[in-house]
Parts: sequence; C-alpha cells; structure tokens
Amino acid sequence: MATEASAADRLFDEAISLHRRGELARAGTLYAQILALAPRHVPALHLSGVLELQRGNAILALQRIRLASQLAPHESAILSNLASTLIALNRHEEAIVAASGAVRLDPASADAYGNLATAYHRKHRYAEAAVTYRQALELAPGRPGLHSGLGLVLGLLGDYEGALASHRKALSLAPASAGYRNNFAVTLTAMGLAEDAEEALQQAVDSDPDDPDLKFALARLKRKQAAAIADTSQPPADGRRDLPQ
Repeated sequence: MATEASAADRLFDEAISLHRRGELARAGTLYAQILALAPRHVPALHLSGVLELQRGNAILALQRIRLASQLAPHESAILSNLASTLIALNRHEEAIVAASGAVRLDPASADAYGNLATAYHRKHRYAEAAVTYRQALELAPGRPGLHSGLGLVLGLLGDYEGALASHRKALSLAPASAGYRNNFAVTLTAMGLAEDAEEALQQAVDSDPDDPDLKFALARLKRKQAAAIADTSQPPADGRRDLPQ
C-alpha cells in the first residue's frame, strides 16, 4: 500500500504539471492511473474532476469532486470547484450551499465568492449576487469576469450607470473577450440602446467568429430592430396616416 501511494504521488506531480500546461489528454491519462492505484487519492479526484469539467464532462466531474469533498470536507478549494460544477449542471441551490461552505472555510478566496455570486445570479437573487461580486472584487480587483458578472446583475437591478462602469472595466482588462462584449450588449439592450448593443455584439462576433451563440444573438437583435422599424412605419389601425397640416 505504501509503495502504491508513493507511486501515485509521483504520478500526481507529473499530472498536475501537464494540467497546468493545458495538456489535458496526457494529464487525464495520468490521473486515471493514479486513481487505479489509489481510488481515494483526494488531490487526484479533485483535479481530475476539474479537468473533466474543462472537457465538458460535468457529470463525471461532479462524481469525482463530490467524492473528494466527502473525503476532505474542510478543503475550501474543493468545495468551490464543487459549486462551479453544480452551476454547470444548473443545480444552483446546491451550488449556493457548496460555495457558502467554501467561503466560510476560506474568507480570502475570491474563487469561492465568485462562484457564490454566480450561483446567486443564476437563481435570480440579484441583490445578493451584486454584494457577493463586490466581495470577490475586493479580493481580486483585476479579474474581468467578476466585473462583467457585476455589470450584468447591476443592469438587472436597474443600476445602469454602475452596470456600464463594470462592463467597461471588464473590457479594459480583457478587450478581446467576446463573452464580455456579449454581456455588455445584454445590458445595453435592456437600456434600449439597440445600436450600441449591436455594435458590441458585432465586435464580439469579430473576436470569436466560430461561436454560433454570438451569431444567433446578433441576428436576433437585428431582427428585433427591423421589426421595431417596421412597426413605426405601419399606418394607424384605420388605414390612414396622420399628415402634417
């Protein structure tokens, strides 16, 4: 057993190095070897779950990270990543519980606050989301995703001035991000600034031309604008137009 644990630890050092370099396939192979040797190896369970989430395998990620959290219930980072996985699966109430636990264990974790804010946001608890995004930003003011998320919830709360400031901060930190431009466009649309929203969405599409969701959002916005123009050009219901005297 001691020999297997030692071998698993050596493999883990190599696996995490590959994972950090973005070599997910090779890292995944090593994580699998570690878990074959030591099925309750908490760091391997945790990070192999994170890797599966990166690959889009949220169900497998949940199985591994949940087991890691059960074996190491006082690890904030594991609970935070459990919350992130639950968010990916639209299990937002559970995500709030996990992220709240992560915050309690490590009040200095911007990741934990960020996941808690996202879960509140997805549950339409916008005021709580705004407070929590701000708490995360106190810890990590240079993270554009937190500014962008705050911009969205402030817009939903009707604080358009604050929303625009947050979106612009996000874009100043990550000007090439199509996702943050899309979020900016969402708020601009809510404000009735359709032309500005279209410009932001077009920039998002230009930044990521292979994203079908961005193309769909831009096409939908253009259709709405065309329909609005058509509505204003229709004659009154009695078939007559009001003409200037």
